[in-house]
Amino acid sequence: MARLLLGSINAKRSLSDWHRDHHINLSAPRSALWTEHTVLSRGVFVLPFVLLAKYLSISFTSFSLLPENDVIDRLLILYITNHSPALTTRREAQKMAALTPNDYSSDPAAALQKAQQAPSILSKASSVSTSFPASIFSSADSTELWNDLEQLLYACLRTGDDESAFLCVEKLTERFGATNERVMALRGLYQEAVASDMTAIKKILEDYNKILMENPMNVPVLKRRIALIRSIGRPQEAIADLVEFVDSFPTDMEAWCELSDLYQTQGCISQAIFCLEEALLITPNAWNLHARLGELEYMAGVSTIDSAEGRDHLSLAVKRFSRSVELCDDYIRGFYGLKLAADKLLETNTTTKAQGNTHVTHDKLLKLSELATSKLEAIVGDRTTRRSPGVNQSELTAAKALLSR
Repeated sequence: MARLLLGSINAKRSLSDWHRDHHINLSAPRSALWTEHTVLSRGVFVLPFVLLAKYLSISFTSFSLLPENDVIDRLLILYITNHSPALTTRREAQKMAALTPNDYSSDPAAALQKAQQAPSILSKASSVSTSFPASIFSSADSTELWNDLEQLLYACLRTGDDESAFLCVEKLTERFGATNERVMALRGLYQEAVASDMTAIKKILEDYNKILMENPMNVPVLKRRIALIRSIGRPQEAIADLVEFVDSFPTDMEAWCELSDLYQTQGCISQAIFCLEEALLITPNAWNLHARLGELEYMAGVSTIDSAEGRDHLSLAVKRFSRSVELCDDYIRGFYGLKLAADKLLETNTTTKAQGNTHVTHDKLLKLSELATSKLEAIVGDRTTRRSPGVNQSELTAAKALLSR
C-alpha cells in the first residue's frame, strides 16, 4: 500500500476567513506543472523542499526577510567584489547539519546505507535498560541513540525492511511508552507502510480519529491523519483540515509548506504563494523556501506572460531566487531558477515594474543571467567531478540541459 512520510506541515494570521472569502475552487484541474513531490521506492512521498527549512531559524540572524528593493543590487555587488556573507552562512549551515540527524527519506542511497546499520543500532537500543531507576544510571541511554533509532525506522520503511522497522517501533515504545504522542504517530506510520489494502488504510484512519477524539491536540497524530488523507486521494479534505491546523498552530512552518504544496497541486498558485510567504515569516533565512517561492512566482508568471501581472510575477521570481542564492551561494536550484526567470524576462524585452515600485532593469537582468550561468557551470563541474553520494543527480542533469540550450 502507499507509504507516506509526512512532509510535515506553519502562520501568522487566521486563514479560515481568507480561505472562505476568496472562493477557492478546489475542483479546479490539477496543474500540469511539476510538483515538489518525489516518488520514492515502494511509494513513499516526501516534500524535499521542506526537509532543510526546519533547521534554519536557529542561528541565522544577520539577514532580514526579503529587502525587495535592494536584494538584486546586493547580490550583484557581493559577487562583483567576490565577498559574500552567504559563505559564512553556508558554513554555519553545514556545521549545524553535522550536528543534526540526517533525514533518510529523500535520498535512496543514504536510506539504504542507514538501513544496513540496523543490527548495530538495534543492539545498542536493546542494551539500554528502560525500567526505573536503572534507566537513569544508564550511560547508553542518550538522545542521540533514540534519534538514531527513529531515523533507522524511516530508512527501514524506505528500503522495505519491515521487520527491522517493527523492532524500531517496539524499542521506542518500551522506552517512551505507548501513550507518547510521537510514538503513536510512528506506530501509525509503520502500520500505513505495511497495510495491504484500502480496508487496512481506512482502519488506520479510524484509529487516528479515535485518538484525536480523546486528545484533539495530539499534533503528531493529527499530521499523520492529514498526510494519510492526502495519500488516498482526498486533497480537498486535506486542505480543509490543514486550514484548521494552521489556525490552531500558526507557527508550524512545515504545515504552511504542506498546505502550499496541496494548493499548487490543485492549480491554486496564488494561495500556494500566500502559504509559503507565511512560512517565510517563521523561517526567513530558509534559502530553499525562497527558491520554492520563486518557482511558484515563475509558474504564475509564465501562465500570464503577455500581461503586466505576469511580468510582475516574473520580477518577483527573480528577487526570490536572488535572495535564495544570496543566503546559499552554491544552491543549484536557486541559480537554475534565477537563470530561467531572468532569461524569461529578457525575452519580453520590457523593463518590468513589480509590486512596491521595484525595478529590474534590462542591464541587471543580463548580469543576473550571466552570474547564474557561470555559477551553474562551476557547480555542475565541481559536483560532476566529486560524485559524492549527497549530490542530486537529477538536479545536475537538469542544470546541464539548461546550460546546453
